[in-house]
Amino acid sequence: MSSRLALIVSTVLACGCVPIPHTVEVTPKIEGVLSSELGPVSGAEVRLTQILSDVVCAKAEHITYTDAAGKFEFQPISRFHFVYPLYGDPLYRWNVCMTTKGLTYAGTVGATLGSPPPALIKLDCIVKASTTPVTPQTTGREVDNLQICKSTRGT
Repeated sequence: MSSRLALIVSTVLACGCVPIPHTVEVTPKIEGVLSSELGPVSGAEVRLTQILSDVVCAKAEHITYTDAAGKFEFQPISRFHFVYPLYGDPLYRWNVCMTTKGLTYAGTVGATLGSPPPALIKLDCIVKASTTPVTPQTTGREVDNLQICKSTRGT
């Protein structure tokens, strides 16, 4: 009996995980405002994805729309896991895109390695006449320079 228990324990430790079912928030709560040079942008589509290479958020997990004041909000995305890893750092990532007047803009890209994402991110997003929209062909480096949102960690 003790040798069987020792075998089970050593097998679990060798695989690097233990069977502890748990839920993890993989994106933060995101609150934001989208405006233009003329004021708040209402009715804009705002998308959230965890695929950083999806620069236009085509495979969005959540979609919302700005209200009359240009405000939008996403609740955190949670994932259920059957096992708890004993080593290795998980990567948490999120990508927000906005579409208004038929053009898509890179809102913000965020990621944390090892530690969970912050509880809240606040975005202040401004789309100007001179702002360059993104397309599926936009590269990751270009997206870094085209983001229209400034983010702050909320409390």
